[in-house]
Amino acid sequence: MGVTLLLTPQLILENGFNGGGPRVWRYTSSNTSTDITATGFFAGMGRSFNVNAPGSSGVGMQVGDALLNQESAAGVRPGRCTLHGCISATLNSTRAAGVYSSTAGYDVSVASCSRSLV
Repeated sequence: MGVTLLLTPQLILENGFNGGGPRVWRYTSSNTSTDITATGFFAGMGRSFNVNAPGSSGVGMQVGDALLNQESAAGVRPGRCTLHGCISATLNSTRAAGVYSSTAGYDVSVASCSRSLV
């Protein structure tokens, strides 16, 4: 399971705290903190350096950003918030005849959370 384009993370703080530092994203769904730490869970949600890349979602998450995960009413613990760091962005690509091409942009992975905020 992964993110669908209907439930994409939303950028809530573009310039980080106090005008510097990592950007902050919010993701609200029924997914738990453990669910979203699966490698590449945020498929196609990474920042593409080519705006015309096939499959690019345009979401723009990147390594070093922070993600606030909030469980919806359909979650195991509704309202629970956890904070995660974006730790990798891997190009989702195929190779044919020795040529790589992007199929769905960059898949983003986040670190596990040691403590919930709520």
